[in-house]
Amino acid sequence: MKKFYLILISFFMLTSVIAEEKPGEGSAPPYSKARMVNETLYIAGQIARDESGELVIGDIKESTRQCMKNIGTILKDYKMDYKDLVMVQIFLMDLDDYDFVNEAYRDFFTDEIFPARLCLQVAKIPGGSPIEISAIAEAKRRNGIYFP
Repeated sequence: MKKFYLILISFFMLTSVIAEEKPGEGSAPPYSKARMVNETLYIAGQIARDESGELVIGDIKESTRQCMKNIGTILKDYKMDYKDLVMVQIFLMDLDDYDFVNEAYRDFFTDEIFPARLCLQVAKIPGGSPIEISAIAEAKRRNGIYFP
């Protein structure tokens, strides 16, 4: 009977949801930059702040690139890259910037296989950024081995 319970407990441990969270670096808002649940990484909206915390504004292409670089940094933290993105949500202050955003966004996908995407105009973005991008990525198994 002990063997049965040991097997049962082992089964539940193997099938439980594995969630990992990387907290923000001292950010005041109550959210995480990313959450990994099983093999899916949920990336919170990234605004156009550079490494020094300065907002990149003026050129929407540069702002877009900065948002995507921020997403790339998070992906790298989880040993992933842009090819692992399956869904991207883009929020723009001005939908007239759509074509310029597409020009900058396209550069992050070398194989022309793009994630599904949503793009909306919104009334306001936190921090005064002209753009915010959030994403969902799926970890891949490579050679039968899962790389978290």
